[in-house]
Amino acid sequence: MNLEDVRFLLWHYTQQYHGYRKGTFVSPDNPANESTGMLIYDLFCKEWTTAPENTRMAKLFALDTRYERQEDYDRLLQWFHYESYILPESARELSDFAHDRWKEQPDLNQEQLNNLLVNSHGMMAYTSKTSLLGLTSPQWLAKILPAEHPDHAVFQNTADESVATLPDDMLEENRQQYETFRKAAGDKLLLYFDKTEDAQTFITETSGLIPAENFHLPEDWQGKKLAIYATPEEGAQVITRDVELIKDENNPFYDANRAAKQALSFFIVKHCSVYFLPELVKRGMLADAQTKSLISPERGKAIIQENWKFLARYFIREYPNR
Repeated sequence: MNLEDVRFLLWHYTQQYHGYRKGTFVSPDNPANESTGMLIYDLFCKEWTTAPENTRMAKLFALDTRYERQEDYDRLLQWFHYESYILPESARELSDFAHDRWKEQPDLNQEQLNNLLVNSHGMMAYTSKTSLLGLTSPQWLAKILPAEHPDHAVFQNTADESVATLPDDMLEENRQQYETFRKAAGDKLLLYFDKTEDAQTFITETSGLIPAENFHLPEDWQGKKLAIYATPEEGAQVITRDVELIKDENNPFYDANRAAKQALSFFIVKHCSVYFLPELVKRGMLADAQTKSLISPERGKAIIQENWKFLARYFIREYPNR
């Protein structure tokens, strides 16, 4: 383990605990993490030649450790997802998920509540996307287990099944919707609206994206500035928050001051499709995104602009699969 590994893990833990509670992005230049990282790394260096090997960890993924029984795989998966040091957020997310379901069904008796917890515990270990690259725990286990392990094919199959995919007919519908939008939008990447009625007219009449009889105006569009775009993978989509942060010469709502402070949010909270995010970055439409750095403003901007793909996968937990 080198200093960068230590610094990353400290940032990861700080982001998952402090950042989560405060709703903020923790800068990797945080001076407390920097000094703590050096102390930990010095300790590791002193113990390097005498520290015992973690034989228990090595045994878990050894070629002669078999996972032929489902219960053996489940035990490994649940340890990795809920108890390993690299995913400190999993237990909290399970608690939050179960609590939200309980609030939706407050009349559950104790037995029903116990069943909810047990089912949620198993389901989330299999399907929850983790902060580490947006991969599920089964996907990580398939990457960690040696390819020559006799059970690797089973691990890979479980990993593949842990990720939902769109059926072919829906993908084709999205592609056609994208082509319809492009024909109506011309050379503009996004179309901007400050009146929901105008957006509705474009969707149902101007472009014909959705027949008027099938369109229902979402309540959360009211009173907001909107931006409509489309991708071949996900069809037509609407950005309903922070449209003012998009640095586009065609955006009449662009606010440079707000963008300098808040454009980072596009990589932290999902504003648009992860298939569309690279296009915004490529065209410089999120060039204002930055964080604070004690080193320099340029360093604060570089942290975001040079690492936006990682940040999007870490926070949004989605990534283009093409």
